[in-house]
Amino acid sequence: MGQEVTKKIKNNWILVVGGLGLFLTLILYLIFGLNEAYLGSRNYSDLPLTIALLSSSLIAPVLEEFIFRGFFCDKKIFNTIAIIGLSVFFLLNISNVLIYLPYLLFILIYFNYKDKLSFGYNFVIIINAIMFSLFHYKLNDLMNFSTFYQPLAQFSVGMITIWIVINYNIYKSILFHFCWNVFFTLIFLISIQFPNKKENIFSNDTAKVVWSRISRVNECNASTLEFFKHKLVATNIEAREFYELLDIENPNKKIGGKVLQVEPYMKYNFVIIFKDSLNQSDIRINSQKLLEDLDFVIKSD
Repeated sequence: MGQEVTKKIKNNWILVVGGLGLFLTLILYLIFGLNEAYLGSRNYSDLPLTIALLSSSLIAPVLEEFIFRGFFCDKKIFNTIAIIGLSVFFLLNISNVLIYLPYLLFILIYFNYKDKLSFGYNFVIIINAIMFSLFHYKLNDLMNFSTFYQPLAQFSVGMITIWIVINYNIYKSILFHFCWNVFFTLIFLISIQFPNKKENIFSNDTAKVVWSRISRVNECNASTLEFFKHKLVATNIEAREFYELLDIENPNKKIGGKVLQVEPYMKYNFVIIFKDSLNQSDIRINSQKLLEDLDFVIKSD
């Protein structure tokens, strides 16, 4: 009979910290996230849906694992790829002041504590996970405690994937990262395909807005936008697309910066009824203001 060799699992504290972080993330999400629309820098609703899905599900797991977790591989080629990749990533995001300190601190500690048996190597692991989290956000994103669970989730995933690389290999960490992203991508796709279709009504001194969410994929082939004397009707349309269409042929108001949708890629039906008769230009301007005031869209520099 052959002798069975059991692999010794190392640095289990990393997995414990990552697991506790995800548990705390879930608690914070249940407290804040269910009723809090996220308006931070990770809103990519200005990108086509297909590109956003491919980037998050396929490209991000591979690039991020080699850039951030490549430091923990035994092969020097992966260490070199990580050093070069992280430096390039830093330069591409140099306008984000949030990443300066963790990047410089990580590089300093990494080259002084490369020995995996040294106590200082633990700090290399923790700072790498912090850096991975902060590279996804900007300073303004961290000012709101109700959305703190999001960078905490990134930190926790960073710790877990580091543990996987140390104990197995980077390919398994890529697989874990891929499965993690695909899982949440599927949840997101379900949310925009099967939304709450309740009809909602808002009214003020000048207008009434009747709107409802609709399934992303439906029997309608195209969006429609129709102007009437007292109202505006838009169907099967993203709020962001609606907002931008209102600006076409309207020289009195130009959109500056990006227009982002608070519920990314969600489609709606809108009926905006004005209490006074307005010309088409005024209808456009007032409708855009209503979309902003009702938090359908935000403008980002």
